[in-house]
Amino acid sequence: MLQDFRYAFRQAVRQPGLSIVIVITLAVGVGAATTAFSLLNTLALRQPPYPEVDRLAALHSTAARGDQGRGPFAATALAELPGTGMFDALVGYTPRGFNAGGEASVVRISGAEISGDLLGLLGARPGMGRTFTSEEHTEGADVAIVSHALWTRLFDSDANALGSTIRLDGRPHAIVGVAPAGFGYPGASDVWVPLPGAALSSPEGQVWGIGRLRSGVTVPQADAAMSGISSSSGTGADAARVIRVTSLHESLISGKHQAAATALLLASGLVLLVACVNLAGLVLASMSARRQELALRAAIGAGRGRMIRLLMTESLVLSGAGGLLGALGAQWGVDLFVAVLGAPTGAAWMEFGVDGAVLLFAIGLSIATTVVFGLAPAIRASRVDIRGVLQEGPDRARAGRATDIGGRWPWRRSPSRWLWWRRPLPSLPARWGSNAFQPGSIPRASSGPGSACQERSTRPLPVAWHSSIA
Repeated sequence: MLQDFRYAFRQAVRQPGLSIVIVITLAVGVGAATTAFSLLNTLALRQPPYPEVDRLAALHSTAARGDQGRGPFAATALAELPGTGMFDALVGYTPRGFNAGGEASVVRISGAEISGDLLGLLGARPGMGRTFTSEEHTEGADVAIVSHALWTRLFDSDANALGSTIRLDGRPHAIVGVAPAGFGYPGASDVWVPLPGAALSSPEGQVWGIGRLRSGVTVPQADAAMSGISSSSGTGADAARVIRVTSLHESLISGKHQAAATALLLASGLVLLVACVNLAGLVLASMSARRQELALRAAIGAGRGRMIRLLMTESLVLSGAGGLLGALGAQWGVDLFVAVLGAPTGAAWMEFGVDGAVLLFAIGLSIATTVVFGLAPAIRASRVDIRGVLQEGPDRARAGRATDIGGRWPWRRSPSRWLWWRRPLPSLPARWGSNAFQPGSIPRASSGPGSACQERSTRPLPVAWHSSIA
């Protein structure tokens, strides 16, 4: 097998033009398909990194009729939700931005006001410090929990940051805890502050919700239980909204991102399939110059299986190179996709890129392309006509055509032989006459000076003519 790979590399070097075309074509096709798979792997297949994630549900409001997008619901409804018996824990939150820092240096960060133990609901514990107490939630105390990234960036990972002060929108807040590394719900939040109790009882208060379902309760059951709860304390169009419950993973994924990634995967797969079919034709045509080599291999005892394995190894080397370039280019494709559509704003754990699963997909796709564009030409080329090819001699073998490989249907070897009408009509009687009255090769009758009929006919005469002449 190692010898086959060495020979395959040498064969690729002998045909640089064909090799470059195959590698670049496969690199583009595999790269596009790998990009699409990387996006779908992150958006649809990878689950949020929380314990018992199937029990986590997101709460929002939608229009009672039609789909006008998701939105927050009345904060007063948060007190009614535990009465449905669907949830073990509930937290309302309001995403917002903060200006962090003093007068000399101000940094804009994202954060949220939360009504309860958000970290505990998601199965996380503070990396340092504690969460908010019930009294801090009721009074709306000026305390804060910072993310691990913000703690590293602003406080240089100093353990003495606990108890220190961070200014948020000009107000000092005491840091009581540091979230674990990688935690950032909702979105990519860097700081959390208590949602005051007064905001939860205000008719104008609006919150989003997240809850942990009770054991045995499904998302559709919890969604059906929301029918009796008002999502707004207002009137008119605002009152015609209902609270909906969806899985946490579904709430984090944007429909346009998932649809675009799916369409890209289908389109790239179709393009790659068409490219492989075209490459199969190129490979089959290139094997016409190797008829002498394949005939010699067969003459000295190489079976069809051995020759197919050798030719498939050559295809594997080319598809492997194309797959490697495609996997490297997939990262650029992912960055382009995110730059065009934007990153989903709901999960800090979503890291788009090429990981182990994506690399395995690229490897499997490269092997599949090897079979698609290499197997049919290899099987066809292994049906070499040993006697016919060796009798042709090296010059004619090098000038042979791809359809000569196989040697079963001689009428397919050169379609141009049957296009007799492509020659000038005045030369046809001269050619037929020379064949009818001469047993050997003689000059054709001329139809005038400079005529194209000065060629010599090399058409063999039937055996019966030879015997009659003798």
